[in-house]
Amino acid sequence: MYKIHPKFLSDNNLRALWRESLKAQQKVATGAPWHQFETTSNPVESMGAYLSFIASEGLGRGIHFNHELIFKPNFSQDLLITTKTELEQERRDLNLPRRLKLQTNPVYRLKE
Repeated sequence: MYKIHPKFLSDNNLRALWRESLKAQQKVATGAPWHQFETTSNPVESMGAYLSFIASEGLGRGIHFNHELIFKPNFSQDLLITTKTELEQERRDLNLPRRLKLQTNPVYRLKE
């Protein structure tokens, strides 16, 4: 699951992220450990925020993601932590230009 802001993803990557994140939400909701979400005080709420930001980006592009599939929709920010190194790896994975100033999905904050 990408930590980079969804606005940097292609439409196809955004759709794929939505599908994979919905699968992850199911695991998080059943208490299964799921990467960074297991370290938050409320993993289901954190997952809901992650999905809400993806859905919002899709809506801005005219892509309809069913918000009703999000167990706890919300727009909480800075719930999870990532690093510049992780963002740079995603830049390379997505072949994004180096001149592009990267941002995180708002559910993340950068660890200094």
